[in-house]
Amino acid sequence: MTKVHISERSRGSHFKKHGAGFMRLNGWQRLGIIASVCWIIVGGMWINGHVIDDLGADAVTSYRQCLASRSVQADGSVPKDTDWAPCSASFDKNFKSAVADHWLYATIYTLIPIPVVWLLAYGLMMLFRWVRVGFEH
Repeated sequence: MTKVHISERSRGSHFKKHGAGFMRLNGWQRLGIIASVCWIIVGGMWINGHVIDDLGADAVTSYRQCLASRSVQADGSVPKDTDWAPCSASFDKNFKSAVADHWLYATIYTLIPIPVVWLLAYGLMMLFRWVRVGFEH
């Protein structure tokens, strides 16, 4: 009867729980997964802010122009109509419609870099291994 270490027993039960398709990940792969999840959360919020800024830029510009036309002019004159309410109403309508699809664009721009970076990392790893093998021969 052979002695089986406790760690081998627990490993065996671990494989039984997760099935035959269970794959062990090395440290770099685990770091890559953590970096990918962090990118989805933090990068997604960051990209969403940029998408909103880009999509709403025209609405913000027209709002500022409307406010400027209803404010004290550079020569000191006061325009006849100084009510800013129409500017705000127009901005609310234009900005909402301009940024309506911001989550779609933010999701696309957040998720596209993940497989690209993974493929780049694996490609570089294979390239370095190939060069190293060339120096060994």
